[in-house]
Amino acid sequence: QDWDFIVKLGLVLEAFVARAVALETGKPLTYKKITGETHCERLSTANKIGLIDKVELKMLKSLSELRNAFVHRLENLTRTVSDYLAELNEQRQQEIALSILSAGVPGRIGKSKDSSAISNFPEDFRKTVLAALFPTLLELGYGYERKQREKRYVEWRAKQEKLYGRPLPPRTEDAFSDRIMVMELLLKKEEED
Repeated sequence: QDWDFIVKLGLVLEAFVARAVALETGKPLTYKKITGETHCERLSTANKIGLIDKVELKMLKSLSELRNAFVHRLENLTRTVSDYLAELNEQRQQEIALSILSAGVPGRIGKSKDSSAISNFPEDFRKTVLAALFPTLLELGYGYERKQREKRYVEWRAKQEKLYGRPLPPRTEDAFSDRIMVMELLLKKEEED
């Protein structure tokens, strides 16, 4: 059912955004902190600190609004999102469609205002939403860890450069081969000394 899908989607989005904001800002995830901010406030914070861009912000706010409007109507327990969207005026339908079609895998389709994608949006709702959200959720879920790993690597490389006593060659594209290259340089220097 679409009702279950939207409820679960909303919970996943809120959890990913809250976790990413807390990790990035360094604020501990406390019950008081989480319940003290609205999802919209967390989305704004995520945008301000660069976790999501303006297009993603618009998409996530639109999905949050759609979720709230859809799940708080009892008759929607057994209805599809397509039925719900059909009740909205055409402008609101387009706003929702464009906010989601402008993000993620569907691309920046909102700029071209692709009428077939907009008209097919209600029927393709789940597929389109998941495709639009995938890159954002991946970044929110993995971005912090990737940044921390990169930070640790930069620190490690700086430490190795001090041991080497002169600037290291530029980094190679692959961190593994770069690490091997640095270690080989240090071994060679050690043998020369």
